[in-house]
Amino acid sequence: MKTPINRPIDPCQAVCRFDDDDICLGCFRKREEVNNWRFLSNEEKAKIVEIVKPKIAQRLEDERRSGRLPASQRFRF
Repeated sequence: MKTPINRPIDPCQAVCRFDDDDICLGCFRKREEVNNWRFLSNEEKAKIVEIVKPKIAQRLEDERRSGRLPASQRFRF
């Protein structure tokens, strides 16, 4: 019996636009992190996800409050 591998989920929000600091406007990862995601260890990915998850949640909450996003919209991860 195979043991399931616990992999962090990719935080991509399918926006893929970067600001002047090379931070993705969708997932808040650095361009380098986005480009190298498939090469990172699970531990490295988990650290990045923990950093960006609250930022994505805050942005979605702000968009809900402003009426730009329906209340039913959820994280993609």
